[in-house]
Amino acid sequence: MLSHNRDTRLRRRQEAEEFRRIFQPLSIFFGALGLLLFLWTVMGVAEGQSLRRDLAGAGVTLMAIPVAVLVFRWSRGHFRKDLHR
Repeated sequence: MLSHNRDTRLRRRQEAEEFRRIFQPLSIFFGALGLLLFLWTVMGVAEGQSLRRDLAGAGVTLMAIPVAVLVFRWSRGHFRKDLHR
């Protein structure tokens, strides 16, 4: 029984490490890209251009990716202290 818990913990630790190393930086990159896209849309509106809803929507959607990855990691228990014992 104890080996099953240990195996599960080791798999979860490996999953957490992969997410920290690969998916988290990618999600932050896409979030920053979305922020730039959204700011570009806001600057266009400030200059008197019409609102580009497609660009604003794409920017907001890209900005939500890091939050979604973080919530997924919390739900999978990647930040639990007993994962690293």
